[in-house]
Amino acid sequence: MNNYYKTTIDSAIKQARALTENLKSQDSTHHSTLNPISISGELPRSLTNHNNLVSLFQSEFKTKITVTHVQHSSFIKAIIMRYDDRSEIYVTSNNFCWKRFYICKELSQMLIYEEENATNTVEDVEELLPHLINNLSSESNAKISADLAAYFPAIEFLLPHSIVPDLLRLQKKGFSNNLIAKKMLVPESIVDFRLSIAGCDLFNSI
Repeated sequence: MNNYYKTTIDSAIKQARALTENLKSQDSTHHSTLNPISISGELPRSLTNHNNLVSLFQSEFKTKITVTHVQHSSFIKAIIMRYDDRSEIYVTSNNFCWKRFYICKELSQMLIYEEENATNTVEDVEELLPHLINNLSSESNAKISADLAAYFPAIEFLLPHSIVPDLLRLQKKGFSNNLIAKKMLVPESIVDFRLSIAGCDLFNSI
């Protein structure tokens, strides 16, 4: 892992962690901390103990953010279009849990954005697409590194560092990762990684 990539991931996770704590501090209820976070107001208040993440980003970045669910099958699961006065997120995934994850990933792009890693032109898109389509990794390329790095703060938003010890205790009590994923409304593969030794080591190092 090159230094730029590692620094980008560390910084983004730290920012996501701070935003998550901010979101929790706004909560006036006394619900369990092991409730799923609301991403864009898709959950009733009875199921979540937080305000929604999109609203927090709007407040933090002083911009309007819209989320549009596109009924279209595509290898591009989500994209964020950033303008001077607003940001627009488009999500194509039909799976509810993956849709939540991809919205978080696109929001995370706002934490990582710099001129050198922005995808602004047709040439930028043409350079990035083969890596996205073929799952190729190129950490030496700032744009590709930024897209890959966005996965990690997205995980932090959905499975905050502060609740992981509780999730690990559930594991020890016999809860499968599938049950934990259903409870937290997170894709099972994301739970698999976050609660793995490698996932814990990465997030604990920050």
